[in-house]
Amino acid sequence: MTTSEIREILDAEMWMHAVRLMRSGNYKTARQLIAAMEEDFQDVPAERIRNAMFDLAAKLRADQC
Repeated sequence: MTTSEIREILDAEMWMHAVRLMRSGNYKTARQLIAAMEEDFQDVPAERIRNAMFDLAAKLRADQC
């Protein structure tokens, strides 16, 4: 498996986890959600988590149009 394939898998895992967290209704702001993601993915750099969340938000916005 290449590095890019591993990265894509991890991004997908983070997206799925973020959606589960959002659906729980326990997070009112993106800041709270990102803090929870950083706790759950401690081995992943914070910048990478933020980028993955930005990508997820862009995908969700694109689906709305």
